[in-house]
Amino acid sequence: MAADSLANLASYADFRESIRPAIPTIIALLSDEDVTARKWAPDSLAELSQQAEFRKFIMPAIPQIIALLSDNDVGVVWVTARSLGKLSEHVEFQPSIVLAIPQIILLLGDKSDWVQIEAADLIIKFVEQAYFREFIVLTIPQIMTLTSHDNWKIRRVVANLLSKLSKQADFEDLIASAIPQISNILSEDIWQHLAENMDL
Repeated sequence: MAADSLANLASYADFRESIRPAIPTIIALLSDEDVTARKWAPDSLAELSQQAEFRKFIMPAIPQIIALLSDNDVGVVWVTARSLGKLSEHVEFQPSIVLAIPQIILLLGDKSDWVQIEAADLIIKFVEQAYFREFIVLTIPQIMTLTSHDNWKIRRVVANLLSKLSKQADFEDLIASAIPQISNILSEDIWQHLAENMDL
């Protein structure tokens, strides 16, 4: 909510000159000991990036934001992934954000359901940007190995991700061989839910 409020203020030209000097302070919070501060900072910077005049001041912080994908707090990792999705919409940040792709692929296998889903959503978000597409193509073999993961929830997230990617021309041929396995996983997902709900 605080990040949204700051973004709303920044949407008014009269307030932007007052907000700009606060950006270094927000960037410093990326490495704060307080978990709430580390959640708020990337979200706030992502919201402020909607204003083009702030982006050159946010640019140096991109590596610090990416570093939070390795944070010990699940909430920080989740917010950071979501924030990178927003930041990736701006071409100025894309060459820096593309370096995070290997780490984001690893998050598909995270122990947290939230993080797995957010990582998959972020990959879909990246694919919407032409700049990222060729880099995501290179990761498909690695992503496909996760369809054999021991954790059925990870298999489900990855199967859903591959299913969505397969609808795009750049990925169709790469994923075609895995379609039977993806279908089996998605069917398995339905039975798993039924079993859990019936305590089987």
